[in-house]
Amino acid sequence: MKVLFIYPNLMLQTALPNHIAILSACLKQKGHIVKLFDTTFYRTEDKSTDERRVERLQVKPFKFDDANIGLNNGDVYRDFLILLNDFKPDLIAITLIDDTLELALDMLSYQDMPSSQVHKAPVIAGGVSAILAPDKILSNKNIDYVCTGEGERTLVALCEYLSGRCHSITQVLNLGYKRDGKIMYTEKDDVVDINKLPFEDYDIFDQKRLYRPMRGKMVRCIPLNLDRGCPYSCTFCCAPAIKKQLGARYFRMKTVERIEEEIKHHLKLRPDIEFLYFNSESFLVRDLSFLQDFAEMYKQFSIPFWCQANIATITDEKIRIIKKMGCQTMSVGLESGDENYRYNMMNKRFTDQQAIDAFKIIKKYDIPTTINNIIGLPDETRKMIFNTIRLNRRLYQIYDKANPSGLVFQPYKGTKLHDYCLVHGLITEDTKTDTNTGNPTIKNTNINDRELIGLLNTFNMYIKFPVYYYPFIKLAEKHDSILKLLRKRYWHVYG
Repeated sequence: MKVLFIYPNLMLQTALPNHIAILSACLKQKGHIVKLFDTTFYRTEDKSTDERRVERLQVKPFKFDDANIGLNNGDVYRDFLILLNDFKPDLIAITLIDDTLELALDMLSYQDMPSSQVHKAPVIAGGVSAILAPDKILSNKNIDYVCTGEGERTLVALCEYLSGRCHSITQVLNLGYKRDGKIMYTEKDDVVDINKLPFEDYDIFDQKRLYRPMRGKMVRCIPLNLDRGCPYSCTFCCAPAIKKQLGARYFRMKTVERIEEEIKHHLKLRPDIEFLYFNSESFLVRDLSFLQDFAEMYKQFSIPFWCQANIATITDEKIRIIKKMGCQTMSVGLESGDENYRYNMMNKRFTDQQAIDAFKIIKKYDIPTTINNIIGLPDETRKMIFNTIRLNRRLYQIYDKANPSGLVFQPYKGTKLHDYCLVHGLITEDTKTDTNTGNPTIKNTNINDRELIGLLNTFNMYIKFPVYYYPFIKLAEKHDSILKLLRKRYWHVYG
């Protein structure tokens, strides 16, 4: 069979999605033909996520031109139809997440066109939106199937069914489908053994997708997926809801032996890789013995890497190990500097003092670190946002290579904070989310959208500039001319 993947992505968001790479590998392993239509390089937004982050002083200015990356001037819908009519797939598989749901459904509206103008094929939807709201997704007339769990076995089995080699759709596990106007579901499948999956097929992507901005430069990077799922239950994240759907075994880690095989495989195909991204929600959640074995294995490679860590998992010994391995930058989630709110509303279980102690350790081993923060949270006040600013300021004073990042809260479906916002009238069922570098979505009674955007634009100024700048920064929240001047000053001093 011929399968066409559609990846409706945020504009110029070049981070590779490993789920498509693995699904492609699974299909090719069974002899199926695969193509991808990826919207990454089309102008689908006014500004890219990274361009907004530069404006908000969260990342150093960089140039996509340095990696010969530019926008495709074509029309995304027209080019999709050209590929569709040329390739003539037997099945279309599309990824659905809140950030790009509208773009995805617009692309599927091609099916409303006369059959003489466009090739028709059944559509299966996967991704977070499909797993958490399958009834709603299947109610769309242009979607025939949804994958309600992990898709590696489901997609292969659906191809077997559609090609006539499997005679009953009930044998395709993790599937939602329509029959006689009713929505039906097959039995749930167990989670897959991630140590036995084929290696990711990154060949399916435009190879320019391997470049990512990293501290002001474009580097050639691939993600190395070390686990699947997340052991935590943060209320702003959809992972707990997915875990509830898929079961207690949702979070799984790969063995050191499997990781070694993957690194060798990817480097054999792409020996010019400059950077690895250790794709794990919290790399340091692993116990010390695992990290020691991992570090011993990794000695044979000389490639720097980037990882994420939960503040509660940071210890002197673990940071010493990853520094010696070649960790060049790290990302941690502080989220809120209001300890009570962070603990009780966000379910982030660490204290301010733990964060302070963690950054003393990070400074000791000198690993530049991004501090992720969310502002514009439900019921948050300006005072609470300044609690976040003050704690970030303290961490920056401890270690001046700690780079704060202020993102705007979005009530993604499936999260507990989405449900909270719905119950308290901060959103409606039809509220469309923006990206976390975009504009506010919820109706916060304590702070209006204009003030919140002003604080997003000046977040890093409040953290890094001397306190005597504060009156000018407050003016910059409202006046673009002052904001422009302070941005120039910021990059002169801290760039």
